[in-house]
Amino acid sequence: MWLKRILLFSIVLAAYVHIMVNNPDDGIKAIGYKPMLDYYASRISYAEHIKIIYDPGLRKLSVPKEQIKITAVLPECDNDYEQIVGQLFESKGFAIIQCSAMDNWHTTAKGKTYLDKMYQHGYRAVVFDGGHHLPTLGLGPDIIIVPQMAGYTVHSYMRDGMKVEKIHAILKDINSPAVIAVLPRWALIKQEKALVSITKTVLNLADYRAEPAGKFSITAENRMSKYNNHIFIYINNQYYKNPSLLIKRISRLGINDVHKIYLAFDYQSIDKYQALAFADWLHEQLAIKVETVNEPVNVFNAFWGGK
Repeated sequence: MWLKRILLFSIVLAAYVHIMVNNPDDGIKAIGYKPMLDYYASRISYAEHIKIIYDPGLRKLSVPKEQIKITAVLPECDNDYEQIVGQLFESKGFAIIQCSAMDNWHTTAKGKTYLDKMYQHGYRAVVFDGGHHLPTLGLGPDIIIVPQMAGYTVHSYMRDGMKVEKIHAILKDINSPAVIAVLPRWALIKQEKALVSITKTVLNLADYRAEPAGKFSITAENRMSKYNNHIFIYINNQYYKNPSLLIKRISRLGINDVHKIYLAFDYQSIDKYQALAFADWLHEQLAIKVETVNEPVNVFNAFWGGK
């Protein structure tokens, strides 16, 4: 009897968490979801769970680490990102930690204009929980926070996970100045205090680089970027169905000096065989090496070992 009760409780809890993670209802949130997350996040000792796996060193800002103001931009926040960035400049030094929506905003015409201003005064950290963040590797992030499960960085429901070792290899290949911090997926809570605590811990763990920061220059189009002779693209359904638009935007980045194009696919809209054929087609069109770097994996099938 007790075994049945435990199993039933586990099923109900798993269903509740699944619903809340994928499509949380405001009414259920009010009952106890947010307080539960607040309590859960407050019990995690991030210093024990965060590991720096790539540390080229942080840039030195005009203020010491302990005086940096940390701001977390949550997925459900108001998307007036210009106002959010404007408020950052009220501090002498800041660190902003971003999730998917604001990270992608920086590849838009408006969003990329703010990257240089932010670079001059603060750090930009990104929660890299799947291939949809691939373009950020060309946008000069200071910190990449990687929630890991079964060797993958995975989103709760988006099926576009990447192997952590692949992210590490790419950053080494392009000589990126970004610090990679890895923590268990269960310890990554997209809640303000949690994200601030994670960022503060990474700042404390990371070293400063010996040499001064280089010149900041961004080349980006919507959901794509270019850095150090490499291009990073997230292929969503729009690009898959309109390849001429994709080629047009890649051309704007400039391809004469490109060594390789890295692709990540939205596997909720595109299957593995379509992705493989598309990557081959792009290679033939541009005569440039093309590599697909993500897989149709999210939290649940990474946990259970299926794809």
